[in-house]
Amino acid sequence: MIVIGEIEQVYVMGVKYAYYAHIDTGATTSSLHAESIVPFERDGDRGSPSI
Repeated sequence: MIVIGEIEQVYVMGVKYAYYAHIDTGATTSSLHAESIVPFERDGDRGSPSI
């Protein structure tokens, strides 16, 4: 996969984790795409692992 543009870490408060994301400075809207998300529970808290 070819990525054109900056790659930054994006912190997602709902899962309390930072992910790497492609920043598109020309976009008028935002979106988040994720694949192979595996839910889990740790110490009674639900979440998902890093990719």
